[in-house]
Amino acid sequence: MLRTKRVEQLGKVEIREINSQANYATDESILEFLHTVAARDGLPVFDSLSKLSEGIVDSISLAKDHPYKYFFARSAGNNVSIIVKDEQRTVEMQLTLPALREICP
Repeated sequence: MLRTKRVEQLGKVEIREINSQANYATDESILEFLHTVAARDGLPVFDSLSKLSEGIVDSISLAKDHPYKYFFARSAGNNVSIIVKDEQRTVEMQLTLPALREICP
C-alpha cells in the first residue's frame, strides 16, 4: 500500500539559466568600471581594494539591499577576482595583484 505524506509548507525553487559572455579588458577599463560602480552604488570600493592589495585581508564583501548591489573581491596568490552584482547582471573580472596595486595604490 502506498502511503502519502502530508506537506505542511512548500519552498519556492527558481532555476535560472544564465547566458555568459567572456571579454577582455585593459586595466584602465577595469579601473573606469570600478569608479563607475563606486560612484553609482555608493560603495567604498577603492578603500576595500586598497586593504586587499596591502594584504590586510584576503577577501572583501560589500552589499546593499535596496537597490540590490553586491561587491566581492578575493585575493588568491598573485590573482584577484572581483564580482559585481546588481538586480540585472553579474560582472566577474580577474587581474593580477601587481595590476591591482597599480590602479589602487
